[in-house]
Amino acid sequence: MAPPEAAHRVSVLFLAKQFPWPLNVGSRQRVFHLIKGIAASHDVITIAYDALPSTHDLNAFASASGCRQTTVVPRSTTDTKAEHTTSIARLFSRAARGARVIKSLVGSPLPAFARDLWSDSLVSAIKQTARENSIDVVYATQSWMAEHARAAGLGAIMVDVDDLISLMSRQLLASVPWGVRKPLRLLEAAKDVSYERSLPQRFSHVVVAKAEDQEFFRPEARSRVSVIPNGITIRSAPLPQPAVADHLLFVGTLGYEPNIDAVRWFATEALPLIWQHRPDVRLDVAGFGSGAALRDVLSDSRCALHESPPDLTPLYARAAVVIAPVRIGGGTRIKILEALANGRAMVSTAFAAEGLSLRGGTDIEFADSPGAIAALCVALLGDESRRRALAASGRARVAEQFDWERIERRLPKLITDFVDERTAVAARPAAERG
Repeated sequence: MAPPEAAHRVSVLFLAKQFPWPLNVGSRQRVFHLIKGIAASHDVITIAYDALPSTHDLNAFASASGCRQTTVVPRSTTDTKAEHTTSIARLFSRAARGARVIKSLVGSPLPAFARDLWSDSLVSAIKQTARENSIDVVYATQSWMAEHARAAGLGAIMVDVDDLISLMSRQLLASVPWGVRKPLRLLEAAKDVSYERSLPQRFSHVVVAKAEDQEFFRPEARSRVSVIPNGITIRSAPLPQPAVADHLLFVGTLGYEPNIDAVRWFATEALPLIWQHRPDVRLDVAGFGSGAALRDVLSDSRCALHESPPDLTPLYARAAVVIAPVRIGGGTRIKILEALANGRAMVSTAFAAEGLSLRGGTDIEFADSPGAIAALCVALLGDESRRRALAASGRARVAEQFDWERIERRLPKLITDFVDERTAVAARPAAERG
């Protein structure tokens, strides 16, 4: 008898917020493994919204993921107007922007992040794909991608919300000083929350990356919210410990606001305290994209910025301790899973490791102040046996709970159960369906 997943193959249109290859960014890794897991038992067509990839990358993605067809819609760009030079012009420009924000808040059901990312070309591509293929389910990464599917007239939409944007907008709001812009930011943040809470009503099903995010939604809606965690590919063996313990490492997308905040905070508050005890310590900061926002705080010769390195392995190999001093953001941090999977001792804020069920003092070390972070880094740099114990325990914990191979095996059933539920509901008498 065929396994349940193979009993009825489902046609899935997967809307990817970025082309998921190469796998050098955490968000790409999630998208890739979602597609790969679904494609193991179902028919997947992918539309990605990104810069056009090379033919080599398209072929590599198709081969590795099992995706039947891939279309990449180039991200739209808008012309930027020259800056006004007079104070009067700037005043009128700010007033006009404020008026547009108010009009949009009142006149559009979508929050600013969805409006700003709107693409008519993406809607057209979805419509064309739906005309040419029989689509049973749309799986969209991020709500703004799901809104494009709605606009294209498709139903049966599952939306994957690995980061709650409204959580980040409220966190960032705390740093905005009171002034003319603050009330508008407050209104926009409130709209972000209201919109994301409505996702189980706007779409057929919602997927989040950690159980804590289920609690964000209203109790009556949580039956339509599933958890698919972030994961990591576990290497066959941990990296050996470095011969000299004098390097710290931070890894994360460099242009992402939570990572910018984390590096700036660590470099200005904690790193000087570390250097008081260990002036030989060096800091590597690595990730995809431009690190322009970090160059001023990494100007010391003991700091190095690695923009879009082709391979992170050499940086992990020389790192004695990996840090995650993240204070804002949502979802779960693949950077933490990656460091532990590589066999590295980790110092993290408690916030950064939310949703990962890691044990402080056993799998990872937690600290939430610059002084505590600095003290743990100094202690671990000087204690190889402690680093080894943390690394071994953290790696085992990640392998047990967050191996992508295990997570991928859950995805075909998620799709099949969703289709079966919709079929059962459609078969009920209209009176029962309400």
